[in-house]
Amino acid sequence: MTSPKPIIVIPIYKEAPTEAEKASLIQCCKVLNRHDFALVCPTDLNAGEYEKLFKGFGVRYRVERFDGKYFQSTKTYNLLMLDADFYKRFVAYDFMLIYQLDAYVFRDELGYWCEQGYDFIGAPWNRFDLLRNKLHVLKAGVNGGFSLRKIASFIKVLEAAEAGGAAKEIKDAFIRSGKNEDGFFSWCAVEIDPSFKVAPLSVAALFSFERKPEKLFRMTGGKLPFGCHAWARYNPRFWKRFINM
Repeated sequence: MTSPKPIIVIPIYKEAPTEAEKASLIQCCKVLNRHDFALVCPTDLNAGEYEKLFKGFGVRYRVERFDGKYFQSTKTYNLLMLDADFYKRFVAYDFMLIYQLDAYVFRDELGYWCEQGYDFIGAPWNRFDLLRNKLHVLKAGVNGGFSLRKIASFIKVLEAAEAGGAAKEIKDAFIRSGKNEDGFFSWCAVEIDPSFKVAPLSVAALFSFERKPEKLFRMTGGKLPFGCHAWARYNPRFWKRFINM
């Protein structure tokens, strides 16, 4: 049986990364350099600083360019992530790992996660119950900033929405809500395709941390996940032990 083929997709919108973004990118290149990479950026962006770094690590990469309108804000980026044509650029692959440059990867488990049978995996959304000392799902879902996506499944859902009918109504209503695109795939994709599988909290916590990393760390028995997202935003003191800047 052939192993699933992944590609690491890194969205960028400016010519030079910050120091923290550069550290994130270097770590990604060091840990995941046996896989293919793609930069996703505006049509007219000079991506030379990123390409230079890729070449220094011997990374196989391509640059995929999209209309600059998609890189103006979080809202417009969400529209790109909700467009079937975005995923169709990568149909030669089975999975994409979205790696925004506020992510950090600890070891290469990409092949393992591609084989776990999920269409969408990312850091779990959760809240901490101070009274009962328990993690509870706020609303079942995972974060998209460091996330694994099964390309064929995403295309199937989005093409159904583009075809009209109830699926289009679900997508249009979600866009009007103003929520981020990962919410659509966490909550709405299964309404369009009942076979669409989002990783549950217990699995997602082993894939990535975002909010309340110290609580998730206890939940995993002191094991770091495959990677993390927004580590400088959510409890940087916790991450200082594990991320060298």
